[in-house]
Order: sequence, then structure tokens, then C-alpha cells
Amino acid sequence: MKAYKPDVVLGMGGYVSGPGGLAAWSLGIPVVLHEQNGIAGLTNKWLAKIATKVMQAFPGAFPNAEVVGNRCVPMCWRCRCRSNVWLDVRSGSCVGSGWFPGRTHS
Repeated sequence: MKAYKPDVVLGMGGYVSGPGGLAAWSLGIPVVLHEQNGIAGLTNKWLAKIATKVMQAFPGAFPNAEVVGNRCVPMCWRCRCRSNVWLDVRSGSCVGSGWFPGRTHS
């Protein structure tokens, strides 16, 4: 992190966010969290105490966090339904359970 010198570190929860968030905080780099679930996970609860900003997908995970929702990547609208993906074009929602390959979307 010292070599890369990021402007901000984004934590999305899970155990891997803990060391990265703590390292950023110790170096004075702002930490921003996003809780994707309705109930905050242990790592995000812990990091929320040192985070510069906390956001959430659904109201209630954190009392004072901004509700921003979950982003659905455009790739999701082009995919064919598989057993672990559900598309509802009318409501604008897409739920995937991790089968998407890791990619950068802009």
C-alpha cells in the first residue's frame, strides 16, 4: 500500500477487508465501506469504527450509513439465466451468486 499510494481504500466486507482496511487506516488513507447485505458482517462492523465513510445497500445494517444500493454490472443484463442467476428486468435487479469471472467494469 505504501508503494501504490491509493487515494482511498474500499472495503466490501469479508475477512479480506480487515487487514487492508486496517493497513490503510494506519497509513492515514481514507477507508470507505460498503455493506452489501441487510445485516452487517463482523468485519464491516469492526471497520466501521475507523472508516471515513460507511455506505449500505439496504437500510438498517448501520444506523447512520448512506443507503446507496448494490450496483448491477451491465454484463448481467446480457447473460443467459443459469441456475444461480436471477434476472428481473422490470425491477432492474440482478442477483448473482459468484459465478461471474473477475473483471473490471466501468
